[in-house]
Amino acid sequence: MRPVTAMCLFAVLTAVAAAQQVPDFSGTYVLKSPARSDSYNSASSNVMVGRVITKVVQDSNSVEVVFRSVGRGTFTCKYNLDGSEIQSAEPDGTPTVEHAEIKGKTLVIRSSIKVATGALKGVPVLRTEKWELSKNVRTLTVRQRTEVQGMHMQDDLLTVIYQRQ
Repeated sequence: MRPVTAMCLFAVLTAVAAAQQVPDFSGTYVLKSPARSDSYNSASSNVMVGRVITKVVQDSNSVEVVFRSVGRGTFTCKYNLDGSEIQSAEPDGTPTVEHAEIKGKTLVIRSSIKVATGALKGVPVLRTEKWELSKNVRTLTVRQRTEVQGMHMQDDLLTVIYQRQ
């Protein structure tokens, strides 16, 4: 009976230790370097980023992100970390449905964007962001994949690196 008890105790302690290792993305950030890949490999290194993370506040249930958008000022999005759906909007007012959760040491944010105007009107656009902190927690790397359904040439991977202040 003692080996079973020891194994149960080990399992509980391991679960507690794993729960304590949830990354904390809270902080103020400065854009360090954006870079496009895939279809943008040959593009200019001066990449325009639509929205830039400036501040993150995280607790055990949610993460609130303050973005700065070129020509549109700042805006804030609050994501629940349990994967539940939230209704949000892009800086231009385009409605989005978003889900966020922490998987291991990565924050994953999935967005379904309903484009209302322009050439992509009515075309489903999916954006997935994967946030990771460096081992010293001073650098935040965000890998963003944007997929435009039915337009494989428009799929794009953007990696943006931020420095925590």
